[in-house]
Amino acid sequence: MRSMLDAFLKFAIECRLKFYHSRIDRHFHDQVIELRKSLTIIQTNEQIQ
Repeated sequence: MRSMLDAFLKFAIECRLKFYHSRIDRHFHDQVIELRKSLTIIQTNEQIQ
């Protein structure tokens, strides 16, 4: 169940990153950094399990 949740969160974060990249400006810069951090944490957790 946890892996399904992680996969969904990873997908959602990647979709938001693609959206922000298509409309990147100073307003979204901090949000992109935070999403990248979240994605890295999820990917690290997947590798550990």
